[in-house]
Amino acid sequence: MYISQPLTREKLCDFIASLAVDLGDKGRCLVESPLVERDVCYTLPNLLAYYALRYVCEYRELADLVYKFIGSYPTDFYDYHQVLAGKPISQPFTSIEYVVVDVVNSVRIVHVKRTTNEITDYYRYASLIVYKALLSLHQGDREDALRELEKL
Repeated sequence: MYISQPLTREKLCDFIASLAVDLGDKGRCLVESPLVERDVCYTLPNLLAYYALRYVCEYRELADLVYKFIGSYPTDFYDYHQVLAGKPISQPFTSIEYVVVDVVNSVRIVHVKRTTNEITDYYRYASLIVYKALLSLHQGDREDALRELEKL
């Protein structure tokens, strides 16, 4: 019988920090998967990682290196999960594409770019329903947030 240990903030923060890849003078980036994409850094999720490292984990030195990485590869940071950091999501939702912008130490640096292809079938994208509900909450529209969550 497997008994799991409770996940603590320290364990979570240590795991997040373990995803850091050194990019020399460009700072550090966090890969999304240590098993599947250890050689890919997406610029966009690193903004969210920066907030987690600085304000949740209080790993200021690593957070500063991630911020340096973000500054080395400026992007408009469009993505749905930016609402988690309190940043608005422009609507209508559109699909995204991935663009390789650099390769450093065998690590591909990838931007997430917004396309003009509007997403209209939210039922195929449950995560978008959650993000839209969070956006409504940020805008003070609790009723719309609840309507969105009912779709789940």
